[in-house]
Order: sequence, then structure tokens, then C-alpha cells
Amino acid sequence: MKYIFQYKINFLLIIILIISCNNVSQSQDFIKNHDTKLSFQNDIKVKNVRQLEVWGKKYFDGETRLSSDKIKKIVKTLINKEYDDTVLSLILYTDFSNDSIENWTVDKNEIRNIGIYYINDNEIKLDYFEYPNLLINNYDNLSNVYCDAVLPFLFDKSSIPDNSLSVITLNLNFSEMPDLDSLNLSDKKRDEVFQLLKTTSEKYRN
Repeated sequence: MKYIFQYKINFLLIIILIISCNNVSQSQDFIKNHDTKLSFQNDIKVKNVRQLEVWGKKYFDGETRLSSDKIKKIVKTLINKEYDDTVLSLILYTDFSNDSIENWTVDKNEIRNIGIYYINDNEIKLDYFEYPNLLINNYDNLSNVYCDAVLPFLFDKSSIPDNSLSVITLNLNFSEMPDLDSLNLSDKKRDEVFQLLKTTSEKYRN
């Protein structure tokens, strides 16, 4: 998963790498020749694309970094809501229906869930939307672990065919990242998203 925000914020990555990112068993080499883009927002291109396998399930993973203005514009386009807070990541959970990963165009009608990680009241929070009906779950006061926080939401079905799911992560540019070290971070035992990650891991490991 791609929530890596340079060295000073690698606390988001280091612990979870030990816990769950090591579950990635397939080669993490990025696909070199591809033209992955979002068709609904001025054909924004997704820089990094790869196929991953976690808990025996394969999925496609795409990631790119954008300015705050671009991310918020996409949020507005998709859910008609404006975020005044700093948005760290916009995550699009999609059904992969392309014939080829090399020419992957993500359309609105392929999106089934949306996750928005943002800072509010000095905490990392998550708004998770079912799409397009926009039913929402809110997760407050998250811990320093969400490198693989997409996994519980990606694997929210009891039976998932290989190569049918994908996730696109739009991360905030490094240059615009706030100082996350100063945030109030929850203990992992009280972090609902982290607990979902543990539960999902146990489910697919058994």
C-alpha cells in the first residue's frame, strides 16, 4: 500500500510493515509501461501501478501524488462535499474491468467505495463512503498505523475473485504534508480501523 509520507512521517509505515505489509507475497515491482488515469477528472494520470497479493487475494494497486487543490476537487466531483481540513489521502476502491492493466482507465461507475483520510481537531480521521449512494462511516482518533488500512475495506466481501478488485490512492504531495508528529494519535487498541485490519487478517488467514 502507498501511504508513505517521507522519513519524518514514516511512523505511518514502519509498524504496519512489520504487522501486515510483509503479507505481500507477490513481486511489488511497478508496471513500467502503463497509461492509468481517471477519466472523470481531466484524465489525471496514476503514476505507480502494480499487482499485489495479500492473504491469498490478488488485486491491482495504483498510487500517485497530487496537490491539495486537485485532491479536494476530485472529492467535490465524486461526493459533492468540500473538505476545509487537510486531506492526506483519497482512496478509490474500484472493480477492475479492463482487459489490460497497461491501459487502465478508472471510470466513476467502477467505484464502489471511497475513503478520505484527513486531519481534524489535531487527529487523523477517516470518512468511508459507499458509492454512489454515499452512505458514510466515520472513524475518529486513529493511531499511527494506516499503511494497510485499505485492506479491511477492500476485502469486505466473503468471496472475492482474483484480479477483480483494485484500489487507487491519491496521496498529498510531500511538499504540502503537515507535521504529523505533532498530532494526537490514538492507541492502536482504541483505533477502530486498526482493529478492523486485525479482524480481516484473522479471517483470511484461517
